[in-house]
Amino acid sequence: MDWDGTMGSRTNGRIFFLICAKIAQRWPWITLAVALVLTAAAGYATSRLTINTSTQGIIARNVEFLRTAREYERVFPTRGRPIIAIIDTPSEARTRKLVERFAEKLRNRKEAISGVEIPGSEEFFHRNALLFANTEQLRAFRQRIDNAGPLLSVLLADPNLRGVSTLVKRIGRAAAAGRTLPPEVNSILGAMANTTAARADGGEQVLSWSSALGLEDRGRQETAGIVLAYPHLDHSSLDPAQPSLAAVRSTFAEVAADGDASMRLTGEPVLREQELDAAFSGALYASLLSFVLVALTLMIGIRSWRVILALLATLIIGSIWTSGLAAITVRELNLISLAFMVLFVGLGVDFGTHLALRQMELAGRGVDTSDATRRAITGEGPAILLSVICASIGFLSFLPTDYLGLAELGIISALGMLVAAVITLILLPALLTLMPPQAAPLTERRGRLAGFIQGHAGMTLVVAALVTLGAGALATQIRIDVNPLHLQDPDTEAVRAYRDLASRPQLSPYALNIAAPNLGAARDLVRRLEVVPGVQEARSIDDLVPEDQDEKRSLISAIARGLPNPPGSAQQKPDSAELRQSFDELHRNVEQLTRQDGTLAASFDALANALESFAAKRGTNEPALRALDAALTGSLPELAGSLRQAATSARQNITIDDVPYELKREWLASDGRARVRVLPTDNLTNTEDLKAFAQRVQAVAPDATGVPVTVTEAAEVVRYSFLEAIAITAVAIAIILAILRRRLSDVILIMIPLVLAAVWTVAGAVLLGLPFNFANIIVIPLLLGLGVASSIHVVVRARDVASQQTADTVLETSTAGAVLLTDANTAGAFVTLAISAHRGLSSMGILLGLSIMLSLAASLIVLPAILEFMSRRAAR
Repeated sequence: MDWDGTMGSRTNGRIFFLICAKIAQRWPWITLAVALVLTAAAGYATSRLTINTSTQGIIARNVEFLRTAREYERVFPTRGRPIIAIIDTPSEARTRKLVERFAEKLRNRKEAISGVEIPGSEEFFHRNALLFANTEQLRAFRQRIDNAGPLLSVLLADPNLRGVSTLVKRIGRAAAAGRTLPPEVNSILGAMANTTAARADGGEQVLSWSSALGLEDRGRQETAGIVLAYPHLDHSSLDPAQPSLAAVRSTFAEVAADGDASMRLTGEPVLREQELDAAFSGALYASLLSFVLVALTLMIGIRSWRVILALLATLIIGSIWTSGLAAITVRELNLISLAFMVLFVGLGVDFGTHLALRQMELAGRGVDTSDATRRAITGEGPAILLSVICASIGFLSFLPTDYLGLAELGIISALGMLVAAVITLILLPALLTLMPPQAAPLTERRGRLAGFIQGHAGMTLVVAALVTLGAGALATQIRIDVNPLHLQDPDTEAVRAYRDLASRPQLSPYALNIAAPNLGAARDLVRRLEVVPGVQEARSIDDLVPEDQDEKRSLISAIARGLPNPPGSAQQKPDSAELRQSFDELHRNVEQLTRQDGTLAASFDALANALESFAAKRGTNEPALRALDAALTGSLPELAGSLRQAATSARQNITIDDVPYELKREWLASDGRARVRVLPTDNLTNTEDLKAFAQRVQAVAPDATGVPVTVTEAAEVVRYSFLEAIAITAVAIAIILAILRRRLSDVILIMIPLVLAAVWTVAGAVLLGLPFNFANIIVIPLLLGLGVASSIHVVVRARDVASQQTADTVLETSTAGAVLLTDANTAGAFVTLAISAHRGLSSMGILLGLSIMLSLAASLIVLPAILEFMSRRAAR
């Protein structure tokens, strides 16, 4: 095909476009009928289009960091990505009980949940909890048990309100006698006051005697209230995690119906569902809004209802055809390719607008309607097909790169460009034949923009050059942020909960893992990694073997001996009358003790106020007092029993061989490789912090894998692919232009607005605070592919006008209006993506709209100024 710039010559290309015109004009009804049949078939195919929310395949599998991740998962397989439920209640004891009930019931929901775990709940850790405690902590706990032994004996002998009343009497007598009381008395009275006050306000707090006596287990506190539910996922479903999430929510509502417990859900399945909802709803609403905006733009710009109806009809038919082709080729959409419909709506009428306005312009000059349509097709056809080729190159530019996440969107959109060309060159002329549009009236007034450009071409170019230099300097500050969490609304429950987990080192989703060759290598890595800045702790299977076991066993035995022996026969629980009497007696004694001077006065005063508040708000009926009784003393016998059991269990040292197989296989592989887990010191929600942590660990262990490495390495892949896609698009477009235009000057003229718009767009992204991410990274390659259409139409029409040797300029032809109208259509349609709650699609829409408007400015201001400058120079 030979397009040499003289579009009227009878070349092979002209014959092709004449055939298109002949088909449309001779058989318009048949053409329309065939189009409708194809539309019905495409509609049926579209019904089989599915959505895949899986993020696998977004980057080529042969990339090094993904190979490392797959190898690690092969050696240390997991059960998948769990739904993480974070359960909160007023007290730690109640939280643990509720978690156990919740997990037990959830295990029965096998139709939706494949497995349930409570981190740190294994019997091995429960049985040896004190051996895993800090040695200094155990020494302090032993001292407190020795100090509080006489007090505890009272409550262990009678663990109820009666025993509490007896305990307060003894404390009061000892204080009155001037005896020195241990500091544990204050902490016990304070814990009783806090628990009673919480119960008075309707809470379900339970006094934790281990906390009151200073036995804190930081690791268990961090994992308290956490349940991991492994879902059954069906990625072919529109909402693959929904049945599992519904099961988790309904089960929690069942077990927590009578309390003030709350649950927050997060984890990859929850985040993916939330992201899908945001992306799908955003793409759907944006598609509808973009169609409305395109229709309004056509009404303002064309004002011919027949042309508008024809263009909108082709847009609807083309959308259905594109969807059908998507169902046939890619078969399923991902979270990014959901935006294909918005892209088609924005681009689908561009070519048709050029053709229709050219036809109306010719008809306005007195050309016969049929001949005007034919000449419009042969005049605009070459530029349309050239634009289709260049746009397709932009869409497909990521296909040869390692970043395949945009390949699906590119394939569908490239097919959409082919569809747009077919309906523009055949279906639209058929509709215009059936509904001949009114001729556009000629105007003799020169356009204001044309006059300005002719009078100020030099100044325009100087200003453009200065703006470009400034934008180029600003563009160097652009960032690439491919952290998936940053694409979601930060105020949602799932994101906030995920950040909460990141603040708990034990459960941080930003921990890194390493498969060391053997246990010795793992131990060496642990030693080297623990001194790396930003590393809180490096773990191996050795962390399942307690340190200083001999000293700890001695301390545990001493603690058990320091506990008062249980009474030979348990006292009978107080009946209703005794319970009421014990409460009243306790209240009176505490009020009397508040009048004493000394260090206990404040504690007695707080307990007296709490008891008075409880009586006023909850009453002193038997159910209320039974609940208070259990809250104050219920956990003490359990603590004593567990301490005695721990002393019995700790009679011999634990070795790696004693670790249960289920735990051991998480740290030692069958081939001898050993796992090392590296925990960060900080909440690594900032991408730069993630990168720094990953790079520091990789400097010691290059095979480390995990979210920080994935985000860091993926950013490098995306950055390199971004540059590669730009190079592919620019070179390919330049080659095609050179082959088809056969003028180096035309190639340069067409490419200049693209370069300017690209630099301006990157600078605009910096000013707007929008980093490039997984979705909007396509903007610059797509700008080159789409923006070239405006440049092509302007240059081709400028050559056509010059060949006619008239005083007109390209800005005074229908081409300028068509470029303005089509770019406004495209930009308006793209910007509708900004309404999406998915930040990737939203930023894609903003930057695409911005890039098209900047491309429009370069094509209708800078490019005509260059043409005017060249024309003057040639004249001289």
